[in-house]
Amino acid sequence: MPQHTPVHARRVNLLHGEDFHCVMLASLGFSSRLIQTRTGLSSGQIGYRLRMGSIKRQDYRNGNSQLAARILNQSHRIAVGEVRSQIKKVLSSP
Repeated sequence: MPQHTPVHARRVNLLHGEDFHCVMLASLGFSSRLIQTRTGLSSGQIGYRLRMGSIKRQDYRNGNSQLAARILNQSHRIAVGEVRSQIKKVLSSP
């Protein structure tokens, strides 16, 4: 697992840079492993930022967040087509 070692200590700013990217990815329900890969932050740093921003991935995964509701509404038609296509492929293969 990649470890992020900052050159110098800095304040966390959830509205900019890797801090914002971290909370945005977590708000979309992505795992700490993916967030670590994309931002270079350690799992402890990720957890700290999520606590600071009151971000709970579970809210997205359970459909309880505004973001989850918006994504469900906007992607429903596309998702239905993709799922039907995949099921037809699976059912038609020997």
